[in-house]
Amino acid sequence: MSGFAGLVGPSGSIPAPPVLDAMAEALAPLGPDRHDRWQGGSAFLAHSLLATTEEEMADRQPLSFDGLVHLVADARIDGRGELIERLRQAGRTVDAAAPDSTLILHAWHAWGEAAPEHLIGDFAFAIWDSERRVLFAARDQFGSVPFYFARAGETLLFGNAVPALLAHPGLDRSLNPVAIGDYLMFGYSLGRGEGFHRHIDRLPPGHSLTFAHGEIRQRRYWSVPEPRPDDLDAGQAIEAFEAALTAAVRDRVRGGRIATTLSGGMDSTLLTALAMRNTTAPVDAYSFGGDWLTPDTERHWAWRCAHHLGVPFHSISVEQIYTDPPGGTWRLAPEPRMEQRCSSFHLIGDRLSREGTRVLLMGMGGDAITAGGTSHWAGLIRDRRYGSLLGEALAFWSHHRARPPLRTAWRRVALRAAPAITAPLDPDFAREHRLEERWRDNLASYLADPRSGMANHAFWTEMFVASHPESTGLPLRVRQPFFDVRLLEAAMRLPPTPWQFGKVVLRRLGEGLLPEDILRRPKSPFGVNAAWEAARRGLEPWFAGLPNAGELDGYVDRARLARTVSDIERLPPAHYSSAVMLPASLAAWLRARG
Repeated sequence: MSGFAGLVGPSGSIPAPPVLDAMAEALAPLGPDRHDRWQGGSAFLAHSLLATTEEEMADRQPLSFDGLVHLVADARIDGRGELIERLRQAGRTVDAAAPDSTLILHAWHAWGEAAPEHLIGDFAFAIWDSERRVLFAARDQFGSVPFYFARAGETLLFGNAVPALLAHPGLDRSLNPVAIGDYLMFGYSLGRGEGFHRHIDRLPPGHSLTFAHGEIRQRRYWSVPEPRPDDLDAGQAIEAFEAALTAAVRDRVRGGRIATTLSGGMDSTLLTALAMRNTTAPVDAYSFGGDWLTPDTERHWAWRCAHHLGVPFHSISVEQIYTDPPGGTWRLAPEPRMEQRCSSFHLIGDRLSREGTRVLLMGMGGDAITAGGTSHWAGLIRDRRYGSLLGEALAFWSHHRARPPLRTAWRRVALRAAPAITAPLDPDFAREHRLEERWRDNLASYLADPRSGMANHAFWTEMFVASHPESTGLPLRVRQPFFDVRLLEAAMRLPPTPWQFGKVVLRRLGEGLLPEDILRRPKSPFGVNAAWEAARRGLEPWFAGLPNAGELDGYVDRARLARTVSDIERLPPAHYSSAVMLPASLAAWLRARG
């Protein structure tokens, strides 16, 4: 998995060598193992390799079988055995040890533009057919790998790293104000096809792109499957879910040393146990929490799990973020990200990079795929489907022998409808771009089956992109087993009630694998906001000067921001991110951008 970029100009045009050099050099941080490029006429492809599997050690890109069709990719393909068998049935001669990029190019030669429909995993790729003068590209179903594209005159620029596109002098670098408004409210852009640069687009997850004769065409090749809870009985559906989760973990731990984040909850603990069962490589668990800044009991439970599983356990203190150096450091990505400064993720990532570990397994998405029942019920309430709600409440009581959480569902509906925007937006800016409407629409989008949102909501896409080497600057790939097409299909065969409450499915799968006290332990609420506590204690040297950040003019009401900063004690900790940290991050990013 690596960095790639390229361009396709009009026939007869020859890209200037300095431009090509700049685009290729922008990829260097994404791939320390190998740097290659190819140019043919008016087309150019560049690639930087970050090998995380044995197969990738032999990867050479740009890749071509015939000298006519060339591929660049950032890809980890799942279900390799099944895919290789289908390719062979389609007449392709495929080596079982071929790199994942080779499998993608075989798929293109076998099925053309239908190739992405046969692929699962984390991927983004581009294929240039020099004979037909057609560029074809695709992004995986969940958007695990970024893909950007832009027009510079008649030239198409593309890649998985914004800096490579910005290296082209013909690209307009102006910003997208709506995306900046989204960032100040939520921490990410709601526009799945739009980014923070007005003229750089994002290929949405589950889509392909074709560029021919100067025209761009996009096509959705995959959609979230519809719920089918009646296809299998409960026992069969749970067995299918277990098989899919095991396959998802197994496909993500092929290669060298693996690290996992361990919180002491169900998601990360079960993934760590499955990782140890499905790889012979070393597995180390990392947990972070507060030593003195905030109350923390989670690392006790994480240690308890690690001890039970027999996995080496490493504890990291979040206080380092604020004290080494004082006030922390800023990690500015090519586009604004939720965590623009050093975070707990960076603490783990820096350590893993020094130790030579390149794969980090994380348990994001566990709640969405196995514990979204109250959101589902809230959606029934919103849509006034009270008959369905009553039936599901009875089913909940029958299975759990406990009071159905109807009050929680009602509260979820009320909370999504009521809150005011906590970000200190400039009123004229908010009015011009209808940000209040976007605020309400985004809140309402959570009142649905969260399993569908795993591939359709911009929040998850932001999570993936924020942990990609393009954003972190680290030679580390984060893998998320809960975001797997096979697992999502299996989850859709489980009725929301009772299987979407209390992580019943994961608890059942953990029987015999995990300690009984972990299996019985309820989900822990988030503790005190460490960043708010650090600001309250005066551990943020930049804090006092934030209201003077002129870069925020036109976006932020700096008078309102100053009032918040002057009386941080009165700010609810839950509002600290949108009221302070996101404006601060945006100011730092705008300042660095120049």
